Amino acid sequence: MFFTRGSRPPKAHLLVRTLAVVLGTTALLATSGCGAIIAEEGTGKNDNSGDDTKVVAMLMSDSTTSRWFQVDVPNVTDALEEIDPEAKVISFNAESSPDTQLSQARTAIAQGAKVLIVVSVDPTSAGAIVDLAHENDVQVIAYVHQITEAPIDYFVGFDPIAIGNQEGQFVADNTKSGDNIVLINGWEATSLAHVFREGYLEVLQPLFDSGERTLIGEAFTPEWLASEAQSQMDAFLAQSGNDVQAVLSENDQMAGGVIASLKTAGLEGKVMVTGLDAEPAALQRILLGTQAMTIYPAFKTEATNAATIAAAILNGETPDESLFGGEAVDTIDGETAPWAVTETVVVTKENMQVVVDDGYISLDTLCNGVPAEGVCG
Repeated sequence: MFFTRGSRPPKAHLLVRTLAVVLGTTALLATSGCGAIIAEEGTGKNDNSGDDTKVVAMLMSDSTTSRWFQVDVPNVTDALEEIDPEAKVISFNAESSPDTQLSQARTAIAQGAKVLIVVSVDPTSAGAIVDLAHENDVQVIAYVHQITEAPIDYFVGFDPIAIGNQEGQFVADNTKSGDNIVLINGWEATSLAHVFREGYLEVLQPLFDSGERTLIGEAFTPEWLASEAQSQMDAFLAQSGNDVQAVLSENDQMAGGVIASLKTAGLEGKVMVTGLDAEPAALQRILLGTQAMTIYPAFKTEATNAATIAAAILNGETPDESLFGGEAVDTIDGETAPWAVTETVVVTKENMQVVVDDGYISLDTLCNGVPAEGVCG
C-alpha cells in the first residue's frame, strides 16, 4: 500500500487553494531565497563547493521531466547552501534506467555521499538503492516518487491521490452532462501513474457509471512522452469522430502532445485539457487558452524540506517533527517513514499570479509571446 492508513492529508488538502491562502504561503516561501534557477542535468557533477564530508547526492530518474534539473536540483542546492554552507550537492541523471540509477548510487556513495535524495526510476527495484545505502550507513530520502517495499528513511512529496482528486474535480466541474472525456494516463510501469489514476477516478468513475459523462477511452503513456500522448490522442479523435469535450492528461508534458493532436484536428483551444507540474510551456498554454489548468506543487517548499532533512542528517541530528505534521508513508513489514507533504495548487488563467508571487517564474519569462492581458497586462 502506498500510504499509511489514516496518514493521507485531511480532505481540506484536496480542495483548490484560494489565492489568499496561497499568497500567505508564498510569503513564507519567499524567505528561502531559492527560486526556479535553470541548471544543467547532472551526470555526477558537483553542483556547489563544500565540505567533502557533507555530501548529498540527488539521484534523478530522467531529464525528460524538465523539473528535475531545471527546478529541483538548483532549489535543493540553494536551500542546503543556506542551511549549511559546508554541505555540497552532486546530481545524477539515470536516463530512465533502474540499473543506471543503482550504479549511480554506488558512485555517489563512493564520492562520500551521506544522504541520497532519490527520484526513483522504478519504485520497486529502487529498494536495492535503499539496501545499498543502509549497508554503507547512508540515509535515503525518497523524493516525489515513493520507493515501495523498502525501508526508506524519509519521504518528501505531494499526495498523488489528492492531485488525482484535484484533476478529476476540475474536469467534473468544467464539463456538463453528456460530455465525452479521454484519460491520458502516465507511464504504466510507474506506481505514480496508477495512484494519480486512482485519485481522479474517485471523482469521475461515478459520473461514468451514471452516464452523466462518457469515457471515450484511456491509455497509459510510455515514459510520459508527449509524442506518445499525441499518437494516443490522434487515435481517440479518430475513434470518436473528433467528438471529445475534455482530456484529463496526468501531466503537462503529455498535455503538450495532446494539444498538438488537437491542433492538427482544428480543435486546439476548443477541448479542455488538464496538466500537472506547472511547466513554463504549460503556463503559457493556459494564458493562450489551449490548456485549461495545471497543478503547481510548492516546489520551493518541497526542495527546502528535503534540504532541511538532509542537513539534519549530515550534522547527526534528527529532523524537526514539525516538518512532517504526523504524516507517514508505509515502507516495509508494517513500518512507516515520516512524510513531509507538499501542498499543491490548481492554477488557471485566473490565478496565474500565484506562480509569479512564489518566485517560480518571472513575468518576463511567463509573458514572452503571450498577449498583454490578465497577469501579463
